[in-house]
Amino acid sequence: MSPEFSRLIQVDRIPPEGASEHIVATEQEREALAARFGLLAVHALSARMQLEPWRRGGIKVAGRFDATVMQTCVVTLEPFEEVLQEDITRYFAGQNAPGPAAVTHSVESLEQDEPDVISGGSIDLGELVAESLGLALDPYPRKPGAEFSRGAHEDNDLSPSPFAALEPLKNAPKREGK
Repeated sequence: MSPEFSRLIQVDRIPPEGASEHIVATEQEREALAARFGLLAVHALSARMQLEPWRRGGIKVAGRFDATVMQTCVVTLEPFEEVLQEDITRYFAGQNAPGPAAVTHSVESLEQDEPDVISGGSIDLGELVAESLGLALDPYPRKPGAEFSRGAHEDNDLSPSPFAALEPLKNAPKREGK
């Protein structure tokens, strides 16, 4: 299965001083991403990324993506547009980096994600942005200002409690022998 939005960058072509990449999703890629994430539409998706050498044969990717998506409000079921902007930072370890495997020396190092492995000598910036978009989406999107309406029984403070029917039993005389 090939990714909907793919922009492969060959790692061996990244200069020692790093490189900048600007990627923009085409109309077909945006339609495929909308289907993947269950959105009504992805109107725009772009990212600016900085790639820098990191450790032995690894790459650090840092940047930001901007997206405009059309979603369905879970409260009103109306479509609404949302603008998303998220920072991205990911580390990629060289596939066959020389030396011993990384060792965890402290609890703090366990809190960070393990770096991804560079596979096939390239990094897919498009899929990285698509994954970040998927994580940024609210699983229960709400149109701004949309609120759940309260039922009639919740608005009326004088409505009886569901336990009101038990009140006569509380004050009833106790029967002996039972």
